[in-house]
Amino acid sequence: RILEETVLVRMRLSEGARAIDDPEEFSSYASEILVKEGDGPFRAPSPEDLEELELERMFLSSPEDSLRVSMDREDVDTPAGSFTCEKEQITKREEREVSLGGVEAVRVESEKTILWLSSDIPFWGLVRSRIERESSTALKGGSGFRREPRRSVTESVLISFSRSSD
Repeated sequence: RILEETVLVRMRLSEGARAIDDPEEFSSYASEILVKEGDGPFRAPSPEDLEELELERMFLSSPEDSLRVSMDREDVDTPAGSFTCEKEQITKREEREVSLGGVEAVRVESEKTILWLSSDIPFWGLVRSRIERESSTALKGGSGFRREPRRSVTESVLISFSRSSD
């Protein structure tokens, strides 16, 4: 990791967030969002910051073209405690033709997600997640031109939780 390129986001979600059906809904259940860039302090993000962060991309879609594999159970330590978790990996790869100013090319996007889930955690059971996205574009016809792949990594870690008193 490069500290200057690292952005941390903390979100406090209200109990009603369990009913989220669409990633676009989550902001109405976020009672607090804080952002920290590099080694700076946590601060409230501006509307422009929120738009740039695309927080709705944190929520996984369940496309039929994804491969979901259960992995070995794993013990995970977080600021919220230690948990024995079910571990799952979800991978997806998509290729599509694009036009770059009239030149035909192929865009390749891939995504690998690893989830650590525990039944001890209310809500989604999410203890930790890691989403690695990569996209690249290459000209068709083997011209050799290939744009440097763009990569991003999004990690989520449970900091704390409480059980509601139903």
